[in-house]
Amino acid sequence: MYFITMYADLEDSQKDKSFVGWFKSRRKAIKCVVNNVGDLNETVYEYARLSFIPEGIYMIPEEDIWFAFNYDTKKYEAFKAKVSEDDLPILFK
Repeated sequence: MYFITMYADLEDSQKDKSFVGWFKSRRKAIKCVVNNVGDLNETVYEYARLSFIPEGIYMIPEEDIWFAFNYDTKKYEAFKAKVSEDDLPILFK
């Protein structure tokens, strides 16, 4: 499953974050985030994290794709995140 979590600030991943949904399809999940479907940004969430988490108990993400909001295009753009494991939300540890 591909899970989408929104972040207002990457400096403090416990502050202003919101899990917004999940998809079975990687393509559909990416399209949803990139196109800001349902106004994911909400003028608050600068960043989005798309995580593939396999089925099971206490699973950790096998893939992460990070996105930053572009206010000119009103879309999210993928980028290479430099976030340490200690900064990630408890759900993803």
